[in-house]
Amino acid sequence: MKKNFIILLVFTSTLALAQLKGKGKYEKGVKAGIWEFYNQGDTLEYKINFSSGEILSFTADKEAKEIEIKTGEAWQKLKVDRVPVYSGGELNFYSRLYKGIVMPPKAVKNKVSGKIVASFVVETNGTCSNHEIVKGLEKECDLEAIRLLKSVSNNWLPAVFEGKAVAGKYVVDIFFNAAK
Repeated sequence: MKKNFIILLVFTSTLALAQLKGKGKYEKGVKAGIWEFYNQGDTLEYKINFSSGEILSFTADKEAKEIEIKTGEAWQKLKVDRVPVYSGGELNFYSRLYKGIVMPPKAVKNKVSGKIVASFVVETNGTCSNHEIVKGLEKECDLEAIRLLKSVSNNWLPAVFEGKAVAGKYVVDIFFNAAK
């Protein structure tokens, strides 16, 4: 059952609203080899070798953002050159979430409203892992938030730190409102 909800992003990239066009090949359903990503003005924004994880070129965010990134085996909160970006653009990311949401019947019955803070890791190859609830609301809504985030876990560009692709945490606030 679709019901009222709002999804907000905790941080955004300068390209968050722009859709990037990617050119490259897939191997076994995963990006492989060299990919190029262009903005709507056909300007190259990223050139990544997904097989080696090497960033060949990128356009840095205008303002450095601080996020958690994996450096070696440890996670650190550092300012990055570029935050992880959904290659379809932020609006497409939220559109896909909106189209896929199923409001849990128990949440509708109990008129559950509130915010879930969720996170996941965008790996250096653009896939996502470690989907988790940072601050939950209600078990069924938490599970729905994780299901939704897993449904949009492809098509990401990794964070960039000191010119290299790094695994970076991406945090999303998801608001459920079944009270109406």
